[in-house]
Amino acid sequence: MSTLAEARDRALLYLRLLPLDPVAGVALVLEALKAAEGEEDPREAVMDRLLGGAPSFVVPPAVPPLRRGPVVPEELETSPLRAFVAGRRRRLRQIVGGDRS
Repeated sequence: MSTLAEARDRALLYLRLLPLDPVAGVALVLEALKAAEGEEDPREAVMDRLLGGAPSFVVPPAVPPLRRGPVVPEELETSPLRAFVAGRRRRLRQIVGGDRS
Protein backbone atom coordinates (compact mmCIF):
# COMPACT_ATOMS: atom_id res chain seq x y z
CA MET A 1 0.00 0.00 0.00
CA SER A 2 1.38 3.40 -0.89
CA THR A 3 1.93 6.04 1.71
CA LEU A 4 -0.65 8.27 0.01
CA ALA A 5 -3.27 5.52 0.43
CA GLU A 6 -2.27 5.17 4.10
CA ALA A 7 -2.58 8.94 4.48
CA ARG A 8 -6.07 8.77 2.96
CA ASP A 9 -7.13 6.01 5.35
CA ARG A 10 -5.78 7.86 8.39
CA ALA A 11 -7.40 11.11 7.31
CA LEU A 12 -10.78 9.44 6.84
CA LEU A 13 -10.54 7.83 10.28
CA TYR A 14 -9.67 11.18 11.81
CA LEU A 15 -12.55 12.77 9.93
CA ARG A 16 -15.03 10.42 11.60
CA LEU A 17 -14.09 11.90 14.98
CA LEU A 18 -14.83 15.48 13.93
CA PRO A 19 -18.37 16.84 14.27
CA LEU A 20 -18.41 18.18 10.70
CA ASP A 21 -20.86 18.08 7.85
CA PRO A 22 -19.92 14.96 5.80
CA VAL A 23 -19.44 16.90 2.55
CA ALA A 24 -17.31 19.58 4.22
CA GLY A 25 -15.22 16.91 5.95
CA VAL A 26 -14.53 15.00 2.73
CA ALA A 27 -13.64 18.27 1.00
CA LEU A 28 -11.18 19.04 3.81
CA VAL A 29 -9.56 15.60 3.43
CA LEU A 30 -9.42 15.93 -0.37
CA GLU A 31 -7.75 19.32 -0.08
CA ALA A 32 -5.19 17.92 2.37
CA LEU A 33 -4.47 14.94 0.10
CA LYS A 34 -3.97 17.13 -2.95
CA ALA A 35 -1.57 19.38 -1.03
CA ALA A 36 0.43 16.38 0.27
CA GLU A 37 0.65 14.54 -3.06
CA GLY A 38 4.25 15.51 -3.82
CA GLU A 39 5.54 15.43 -0.24
CA GLU A 40 8.18 13.02 1.01
CA ASP A 41 5.93 11.72 3.81
CA PRO A 42 2.32 12.32 2.76
CA ARG A 43 0.93 10.82 5.97
CA GLU A 44 2.57 13.48 8.09
CA ALA A 45 1.71 16.26 5.65
CA VAL A 46 -1.96 15.25 5.50
CA MET A 47 -2.32 15.05 9.26
CA ASP A 48 -0.54 18.40 9.74
CA ARG A 49 -2.86 19.96 7.18
CA LEU A 50 -5.95 18.42 8.82
CA LEU A 51 -4.95 19.46 12.31
CA GLY A 52 -4.30 23.01 11.12
CA GLY A 53 -7.39 23.25 8.92
CA ALA A 54 -9.97 21.59 11.12
CA PRO A 55 -12.08 24.00 13.13
CA SER A 56 -11.67 23.89 16.88
CA PHE A 57 -14.64 22.78 18.92
CA VAL A 58 -15.63 23.46 22.49
CA VAL A 59 -16.18 20.16 24.22
CA PRO A 60 -18.34 20.34 27.33
CA PRO A 61 -16.88 18.72 30.43
CA ALA A 62 -18.01 15.19 31.21
CA VAL A 63 -18.75 16.02 34.85
CA PRO A 64 -20.70 19.03 36.10
CA PRO A 65 -18.66 21.52 38.13
CA LEU A 66 -18.43 20.90 41.84
CA ARG A 67 -19.87 23.46 44.19
CA ARG A 68 -18.13 23.20 47.50
CA GLY A 69 -19.11 25.16 50.54
CA PRO A 70 -17.02 25.93 53.57
CA VAL A 71 -16.34 23.06 55.94
CA VAL A 72 -16.78 24.00 59.57
CA PRO A 73 -14.68 21.80 61.84
CA GLU A 74 -16.38 20.28 64.84
CA GLU A 75 -15.26 21.58 68.17
CA LEU A 76 -12.66 19.34 69.78
CA GLU A 77 -12.41 18.73 73.47
CA THR A 78 -8.84 19.20 74.66
CA SER A 79 -9.23 18.08 78.28
CA PRO A 80 -8.81 14.27 78.63
CA LEU A 81 -11.40 14.05 81.42
CA ARG A 82 -13.97 16.08 79.48
CA ALA A 83 -13.28 14.05 76.32
CA PHE A 84 -13.82 10.81 78.27
CA VAL A 85 -17.09 12.03 79.77
CA ALA A 86 -18.32 13.38 76.41
CA GLY A 87 -17.51 10.04 74.74
CA ARG A 88 -19.41 8.11 77.40
CA ARG A 89 -22.42 10.41 77.08
CA ARG A 90 -22.38 9.97 73.32
CA ARG A 91 -22.21 6.18 73.70
CA LEU A 92 -25.07 6.15 76.23
CA ARG A 93 -27.20 8.20 73.81
CA GLN A 94 -26.48 5.63 71.08
CA ILE A 95 -27.44 2.72 73.36
CA VAL A 96 -30.66 4.45 74.44
CA GLY A 97 -31.40 5.19 70.77
CA GLY A 98 -31.23 1.45 69.95
CA ASP A 99 -27.70 1.10 68.49
CA ARG A 100 -25.99 -1.62 70.56
CA SER A 101 -22.95 -2.20 68.31
